[in-house]
Amino acid sequence: MLRSTLLSAFLLLSGTVVFAQPTFPKLDELPALQAASEIDPKAQALGEPWTVDINSREEVRQFYRSIYTASNQVDSGWNGNTDSGNAGTTTDAFKSAVIDRINFYRALAGVPAVIKINSTFSAKAQQAALIMSANGGLSHTPADEAGWVHVTADGHEAAGKSNLGIGSRGSDTIDGYMRDHGAGNESVGHRRWLFHGPTQEMGTGDVEAQGSFQAANALWVQDAQVFGPRPASREEFVAWPPPRQNPGPIGLGALVVLLPRRRFFRIHRNHDPGRLPHQRRPQCHLGRFGPGSHHRVALRRQIW
Repeated sequence: MLRSTLLSAFLLLSGTVVFAQPTFPKLDELPALQAASEIDPKAQALGEPWTVDINSREEVRQFYRSIYTASNQVDSGWNGNTDSGNAGTTTDAFKSAVIDRINFYRALAGVPAVIKINSTFSAKAQQAALIMSANGGLSHTPADEAGWVHVTADGHEAAGKSNLGIGSRGSDTIDGYMRDHGAGNESVGHRRWLFHGPTQEMGTGDVEAQGSFQAANALWVQDAQVFGPRPASREEFVAWPPPRQNPGPIGLGALVVLLPRRRFFRIHRNHDPGRLPHQRRPQCHLGRFGPGSHHRVALRRQIW
């Protein structure tokens, strides 16, 4: 049973999948994040991030087929054991599939699709994923949870810097973070971390379901650039789903429009700004996120 101290948790798919998002880091944590960085600026300059023309139905369709579907059903190769507390590891191909899924969504949204895998973050996130699976719940401070087993210092650290999911793993969990369903989740914080513009490195830890233990994911989302300037995006705002062509199979979730230092709108599943459904009474949420916070307002409309 989830404890009252679990942070930002919500239920998805009739309670079979649960997620939790981390709070923003403190400035005094930045040196450790910088020391863990594996970004090579010279190599970074040579690579071109993925882009896609959302005005072209065919280009979006081919982008979906070549990137999204390729990151489906990749064998994790997980070699751990939840019962004994062995976090194990997953294959490089599996980790790459998780990062590809994140960059797929960022490219569609017009955010720089530059995320690279960080091996240090991933190793620690692997410990966090095992902790969540072993204890059947989510916590960003597992060392503070009475009776929790297999808690390590690295796992505790990663839990505080990661999106957490239980009941799924790998790229499937990225889909869940993007949909970000659930009462009390008006700020869509899991998706917001995936779209945080300055981020360049993430790490993924994943364990498979094993006996009575559920699958779990810990996605480390806070890197050395977390306090960096907002990079240029395709539009002045960042919207999800994007305003034009969208691949239907991905399940788009609630509409979100992020305006830098202005307003953050969340509108329920209306992704065509030129086609408005019958409206309900708006339900609004105002919150803050990150340094120089963006204001956020949530509005809900009916599905069309």
